[in-house]
Amino acid sequence: FEIDLSTTERLMASIPAELPVISASGIEAATDLQRLLPCTRNFLIGSSLMRLSSTPRKQKLNDFQKIVSAQHVESR
Repeated sequence: FEIDLSTTERLMASIPAELPVISASGIEAATDLQRLLPCTRNFLIGSSLMRLSSTPRKQKLNDFQKIVSAQHVESR
């Protein structure tokens, strides 16, 4: 199978506004989150984190959190 971030972007037009959107695969880097933020703020990022040891995992989580938090402040 193929993982493609554009799946979330493509499906957005088909999803009713009242339903939550979760981008559930292929998120590896902060730039992936930035790309998908116009579609959703709900992400499943487990596999990219599980491949990392503790310290890099914490850093990646912090990076992801900063991006999502900044977007939340901007959208107010």
